[in-house]
Amino acid sequence: MMNPGEPPAIGTAAIRAGAEQAAADTGFHLEFRQRQGRRSRLRRLGAAHGTYKLTSTDPKTKTVVTTTGSYVTVYKPRPDGVWQAVWDIVAPGRRRASERQCPARPPPRRPNEP
Repeated sequence: MMNPGEPPAIGTAAIRAGAEQAAADTGFHLEFRQRQGRRSRLRRLGAAHGTYKLTSTDPKTKTVVTTTGSYVTVYKPRPDGVWQAVWDIVAPGRRRASERQCPARPPPRRPNEP
């Protein structure tokens, strides 16, 4: 699992630890809307993508925040035929102009500036 600003959670133990941390957050709520899902012709891989809305408690400020964005999940069938997620990647949505680090356009030049 790959979340912005965090190292990838690789392996069952790391993913389980992340899920337990989320479950302990009383402000946690997650919604998915799948836009499209596909399987390869030989059914060796599958993928789904869509949007999400995540509400959780910010660990620094202790306030409840909501983020939205897109996700892609890649699946592979296990030997028993059950499809298992092998990559889960999220990308947060665009931030409002007031939250950006840099201005949307440069300040106007003064007549004598190079």
